[in-house]
Amino acid sequence: MGNPRATSTQRTYAHQWNLWTKWAISNGRAVLPASPNSVSDYLSWRLSDGAPLSAVRLARAAIGAYHRDAGETDPTPSECVRRVFSVMLPDDAFPETEIGIQSSRHPTSARESLDQQPVPAGLDSGISMQGCGASHLLKHPRPSQSPLYATDLGEAWVGDSRNLLKHIDDQSIDLVVTSPPYGLLKKKAYGNEDQGDYVKWFRPFAKELHRVLKPRGSLVMNISGAWQKGQPTRALYPYRLMLDLCDPDRRRKSPPVFHLAQEFYWLNPAKLPNPVQWANVTRERVKDAVEPIWWLCKEPHPKACNRKVLVPYSEHMQRLLKTGKYNSGARPSGWNISEVWAKDNGGAIPSNFESDDALNLLFNVLVVSNTSSNDTLRKAVKDAGRGAHPAMFPSALPEFFIRMLTDEGDTVLDPFAGSNATGWVADNLRRRWIAIDVDEGYVDISRLRWSASAVSD
Repeated sequence: MGNPRATSTQRTYAHQWNLWTKWAISNGRAVLPASPNSVSDYLSWRLSDGAPLSAVRLARAAIGAYHRDAGETDPTPSECVRRVFSVMLPDDAFPETEIGIQSSRHPTSARESLDQQPVPAGLDSGISMQGCGASHLLKHPRPSQSPLYATDLGEAWVGDSRNLLKHIDDQSIDLVVTSPPYGLLKKKAYGNEDQGDYVKWFRPFAKELHRVLKPRGSLVMNISGAWQKGQPTRALYPYRLMLDLCDPDRRRKSPPVFHLAQEFYWLNPAKLPNPVQWANVTRERVKDAVEPIWWLCKEPHPKACNRKVLVPYSEHMQRLLKTGKYNSGARPSGWNISEVWAKDNGGAIPSNFESDDALNLLFNVLVVSNTSSNDTLRKAVKDAGRGAHPAMFPSALPEFFIRMLTDEGDTVLDPFAGSNATGWVADNLRRRWIAIDVDEGYVDISRLRWSASAVSD
């Protein structure tokens, strides 16, 4: 059986090599062997055409790899190529030793990357897709332990979160966004916990998450409901868990205590009718298409700002703002609409549940059809001959909470990372991130988010 990582690298390089070939043919250049001048011209053209730095890095690595495989001299480390980038990019943007897959922090053009805020001190630039050395974000891991891969802002780890979380400093995390295994009756490939033991199983995680969160930090968890075995009634384990986290038994010794800031509801309109027995056969229940998302915090007033996630005003509100005509005064509900109510604040405050007519709005992210939000990653996984995570977290969900509850430079953690949507979004939004998952295969696949983005660019 071949090496999946090598296969993924080969496919990524093949795509970049095809782009180089098309350019070389259309510009009358020899494909093999390529001269330093032709490589320089090609990379310069890609930069000037607005290609992201990640794609240019991949192109350079691919050209060199294909030349070496063909027994030709690698033209990419030449001074001619370096002189081109010295004008447009920092001196260390393309080190001489760069060979492996490299990617920028997020898909921006090379020129835009120069205008961004500097990388926080102590973090390496670029992304190491082939394994890492010492960790910047975990303290004193065992000598044999290191992230499976890392970017300039984050690290992806393989292991049990109950153990790895102990290597994170107290009160160092601004936000935890995660989706733990559900307590489902039908077991998934990634494993599920028993409903009856779920609360007890989660307690060690809760203790460590409470410890590592900053005082104004938040814990956001997507934990779906489930059904009782053999009957069309709902399991109560998510509610028991919330009570255990927010109102623990007083007989317990120093349990972590959270506050429930707010419940959110993720509507996935593309879900199939479920459960089949009660929705399709006996017709006793309707399609189960909503999953709760629980926003917990250590203090009643966590760091949060809904101005960062405003949604466009409705057509009705836009007309109201334009005309300035509305009925002020008391309402039967008890609300009193003031004379200055019709103020344009740049957008509406989002609700914790959105209806289908909001599907195309940028930040109405709680309505997410999980059939297309991961298409780029699914295609990359398929091209690499790998099996996708069976329950990939749609990236729009962590994006909403990361925007609302953190600032650039803050640190985001996902202790059940799966396909690492949380880390990917945090990287794009310039937040530090730590991703942990017990399954090495899923963590390894998640690195394809970066190379898939580079190829799609």
